[in-house]
Parts: sequence; structure tokens; C-alpha cells
Amino acid sequence: TYDLTETDFYEKFNLLRNIFCKKTNLPFSIATGSCWVKSPSDLNSLLQQADSAMYTDKKKFYYGKEKTSRYRHNLDDILNLANYSALQEALTAGQFCIYFQPKISLDTEEFIGSEALIRYINQAGEIIAPNNFIPILEEARLIKMLDLYVFEEVCKQINIWKERKLRVKPVSINLSRSTLSYHFLADQLLALITKHNIDISLLELEVTETAEVDNQLVFSQALEKLKEYGFSISIDDFGVRNASLSLFTTINFDILKLDRSLVKTLAQNQKARILIRSLAVICSDLGIKLIAEGVETLEQLDILKELRCNEVQGYLFSKPLPLNDFENKYLQILR
Repeated sequence: TYDLTETDFYEKFNLLRNIFCKKTNLPFSIATGSCWVKSPSDLNSLLQQADSAMYTDKKKFYYGKEKTSRYRHNLDDILNLANYSALQEALTAGQFCIYFQPKISLDTEEFIGSEALIRYINQAGEIIAPNNFIPILEEARLIKMLDLYVFEEVCKQINIWKERKLRVKPVSINLSRSTLSYHFLADQLLALITKHNIDISLLELEVTETAEVDNQLVFSQALEKLKEYGFSISIDDFGVRNASLSLFTTINFDILKLDRSLVKTLAQNQKARILIRSLAVICSDLGIKLIAEGVETLEQLDILKELRCNEVQGYLFSKPLPLNDFENKYLQILR
């Protein structure tokens, strides 16, 4: 730590900022944020305040400029989500809603479960896909708030379905890798299950494998704890970036989800078919379910049946649906 007064701190901060601002030949621009206290006690809180200031700075830069591919909604209100209070207000106001995409058995082509997918409704009433706001919340270290919100909302919904005597199937919920690093996460999730009187077998947790060596131990320990508590674990997006066969020997999980990029090339790519066939054998021997995402054609479906996948998701059967549409199409009343 440095023994700086508040004046000294902001002088150095502004000096650093000005160094970048004066370099007009840089191929990028910067957004900055800062927070000073005399005696810090909560580093995470200070980082959130600095992040909030940084996003305010970023918002000023983009305000009134031409829409870009990254900020294609001119995202004043979405950028505001990097502020803790703004995110809490949006959650309380119901600006986040959950869509459900069905999972289909390849053996019977019947509905056997679903994935909960979050959407954000902005001030103009537009429904915003998660790739526009999830990175913002991850950078601001606020993604845990949204993950726990989705988890509890799904628990509430399952309870409602049970009370209405609908045929409830397991729902999978995505957890950010940064959320997994929080202590007592398993206890928090179990407390929510107990609070809403949900059978843990009706919930699956989807996570993406991490490639960063520093995070591998935290990742595997977090999953082990969740497994000890009885959660079903699904490894998402296998086949891109971080996919590694070592996860079969280092991590205890129940479901492997093939990324849509592998499924998309099935008809033309013999190597992709060989890989999936081999994964199907490995998963079968280890008692792991193999699911393919992004299935859009009958040809892909037929190939996946031949390759012995267990389940599929994709537009061939259904896009993600809002709650009422999902209930009407897939949840039948128990007889």
C-alpha cells in the first residue's frame, strides 16, 4: 500500500489518465474509474465503486455516438447495470425475465427438461439477449447477484408448477465461473432450495470449464462441493476454446453439452462426427449424459442419433420460449 493523501491519489490518477488521452495515435480508447478511502476495509466494495465510475465514464464516451457492434443498443441503461444499486433496482422491478428452452430425448423425441435463459427488458421495452449484459456484470463483479436471482426465480417457478399439478421436468441453470469462486455458494443454493421446498433432482447447474491454471483448483473444488450437496453438474460449451479431455479425470460431473459449433458442421465434417462418436462412448462408460446444443436440421438430428447422443436442444424443436408459451407447449397436467 502507498501512504497517499486523497489529493495525491487523484493527482496521480489524473496524470495516468492524461497520458492515455494525449496519445491520439492509440488504436483504442480507455475508460477509467477510481475510488479513494483513508482506511480501506472492504476491497470488493471499493472495486465495485471504481467499476461503477468506470462505466459512467464509458457511457459518456458512447452517448450520442453511432451505434457499434459491441454497444448496438446504445446501452445507457445496460451500462448502468454495472452499478450495484441500478442492478438491484432492475431485479426488483422485474426487468429480467426467464425464457425456457426444452431439451429433447433422442430415443423418444419427447420433452425431458429445459434450460433457463435470462433476458433483460430495457427502458424502451426491448428484450436484450444475455451476450449484451452478462460481460458487463462479469467485469463489474456483480454477476453473482444475477445468478442467484435466476436460481431463486426458477425455484419459485418449479414450486408454482407443482402447485398447479403440472408435469415438472428438471431445469438447468447457468452459473458464471466467477460465481463459482464465492465461498459458501453451495450453502446459499441449498438454502434457496430449502426455502422453496424444491427437490434437488429438479435442478441442474451448468458451468463452463475454465482454462486458466490459477482458476482450475477453485473451479474443481467448487464443483466437488456442489456435487457433495447433491447437485447435478453439467459442463457447458464443450468443443470450443477451453475444451479439454482432462476434465473427465479431474472433475466429477453428470452431463456434457456439446457446443453448437461442433453440431453445425456435422454433415460436412467427418472429424467432428468421429470426435462426437468417441465422446459418446466415453460418456456412456462413465455414466455421463451427452447433450448436443444448436440442433437446427433433421440431418443433424439423424447423425446425432447414429452417434448415440442422449439429448438435444435447438431450433429444430424450439427456440427459447417465454414462460406462458413454454408452459402451454411443454407442461402437461398430471393425470
